[in-house]
Amino acid sequence: MKVNRRLNWLTRAAIVALVAIALGCMDGAGTATRELPIGSTSSALGVNCPPTALGIYNVCANATGGDGTPSDPWTGWESSLNAQPGAAAAFGGGGMNIYFPAGYYSLATRIDLEPGWILRGAGMRATTITTAAGFNDDAFKSSSPINRATALHIAMEDMGILYNPASPASVGAAVDVIAGAHVKIRRVLAEHFAYGIIFDQVLVSDIEDCDIEGAAIGGIWLVNGNDHYKGTGCVAGACSGKTPPPSTCDCAGYSHRIGIHHCTLNMGTPGAIGIIDDGGAAHVIKDCNFNYGLNQIRIADTQAATISGCYFEGAVSSAIYSTFQSTFKTMLGPNTNLTVSDNSFTCAEGQHCMSLDDGSELLVTGNIFSSNVAAVSGVNQAAYFSAMANFAPPGTPLFDSDPSTAGSISTDTGLGIGTATPTGKLDVKDDHIRWRNAKTPAGSSDPSGNVGDVAWDANYVYVRTGSGWKRSALTTW
Repeated sequence: MKVNRRLNWLTRAAIVALVAIALGCMDGAGTATRELPIGSTSSALGVNCPPTALGIYNVCANATGGDGTPSDPWTGWESSLNAQPGAAAAFGGGGMNIYFPAGYYSLATRIDLEPGWILRGAGMRATTITTAAGFNDDAFKSSSPINRATALHIAMEDMGILYNPASPASVGAAVDVIAGAHVKIRRVLAEHFAYGIIFDQVLVSDIEDCDIEGAAIGGIWLVNGNDHYKGTGCVAGACSGKTPPPSTCDCAGYSHRIGIHHCTLNMGTPGAIGIIDDGGAAHVIKDCNFNYGLNQIRIADTQAATISGCYFEGAVSSAIYSTFQSTFKTMLGPNTNLTVSDNSFTCAEGQHCMSLDDGSELLVTGNIFSSNVAAVSGVNQAAYFSAMANFAPPGTPLFDSDPSTAGSISTDTGLGIGTATPTGKLDVKDDHIRWRNAKTPAGSSDPSGNVGDVAWDANYVYVRTGSGWKRSALTTW
């Protein structure tokens, strides 16, 4: 049995070797030469372009110029790559494996991502794609039908995408995904674009272990309305009451279940924002590092979003800004069930670490604030504000001094309604309390209720004591 298995293995190996020799990927001595480029009839294969396995599209092998060095990057590879099929056509519908070997690539034309493409480099500092002079577009872009959940299954990994010149761009993103689901961006360096990565109406997708450097406007932009892509013929009110929404107008409602994990975001201008979250549901921003910029997270109109385990420093204004309107004011609404937990803040002199102006529902717990003013401002704007086990320097208030109109605020001490500093388990800052429903105990021995309960009806106020219910008559005057 073992002999037969070994013979079968040797037979298969011999067949593979003969096929490789026939395709020119291996010489007669069994030495690898190069792959036959997929979808290409000619190549300026340089000495720095390594061979890849059969079935993997080798980008540098399909270049028409250059040698992959900083002074002579590979050029002319874009048109061949853009001609490659998506998942429906590539390898029987199984997707398209695209490899950028280590080296330098000059990008003169935008790459239009197809469903099923898996793009891999040799590392975010090993595979370097730099825009050519005069480039004024997104570097990589995917566009799918809006207001739909098209399954894309696109992945980009282990490469650097740089805008040239080094001064931040005024338009364009390193990666721009408009609509669709299942997109993974991992270990990608995006440098000096207007935006690092844009997800517009994108579902069930992740950005992980990325490095966003020097963005002019925003590091990562999550869009849930028509602030970015409006669609053709989109006019005010076009989305109202339409089920399904019109295909010609970006009507929001699809930017859900987005994860941003283990990323570094260093902004390039004092007005830039690390993550612009303009709405959607179930967004998780976790274990990221932020530096510089106006705000490091600006969040509006989200549902059940979580910001956790991050480090914030160097913001010109508040590190986290919770507001009620999106970037270009097309989406309006407070954040609901926003959780900010287990983060560390080093805030600028005289700046609050967090600011609210939106009537949001906010839970702040387990954070460490380093600030010389109140760590959180605008708590009076919150519909609900809960704070537990947060830490601030001695003598520095956790909240600003005007919480009197907040819907409710909960702290380690107790629940404060209209106050950020409750002195008991329940502290109400108002001149009356309302119990809406009347209750009339059947008598002193009525078993209902617990010791300390208070009730009322038209004639009495009742208190449940250790020896039963007692009552006091109500009188007019």
